[in-house]
Amino acid sequence: MVKTVEQPQLIVGWIVSTHGVQGGVLVRSTTDFPRQRFTKGTQLKLRDPRKIIAEQKLTITSTAQHKKKYLLRFKECNSLSRASLFVGCSLHGLEPARISRLKGEYHINELVGCAVKDLDGQLLGVISDVWAKPANDVLVVKGVTGQELLLPFIKAVVKKVDLLNKELIVELFEGLV
Repeated sequence: MVKTVEQPQLIVGWIVSTHGVQGGVLVRSTTDFPRQRFTKGTQLKLRDPRKIIAEQKLTITSTAQHKKKYLLRFKECNSLSRASLFVGCSLHGLEPARISRLKGEYHINELVGCAVKDLDGQLLGVISDVWAKPANDVLVVKGVTGQELLLPFIKAVVKKVDLLNKELIVELFEGLV
């Protein structure tokens, strides 16, 4: 018997408001690749954290950049009343593997859940989030004793990333912890 495993889906945006009377929505992008994610014909999965509406697939029929957001229209949504139900919902990419990355770059969903160990192999905690900051990304590590540890995602600190074994090896400097 073959078991199918659904690929993890990346959150690519949040619907923040409606736009116009024909069902358009404004989306705050959370992806590094909005031009690839928000193109005509692309399918996205809509999820409602409030559970008011059911999870569903949406197909983009038009897209435009509007200030720092994206104006999207979907084949499945053609009215203001329907679009208003989508406000507050997240949009998920259905094909995360299509977006390639360079060596040394990682998707956040690949890092979240990875164990973090020091150079001696001692478990420090598990990555719970990654913050994108101007200088460098920051790993948010839920420590083994429950404390939160913030580590800069730089070569001087992160010595090894092993996605197969879901672990990172880090070097902690004085004053870092």
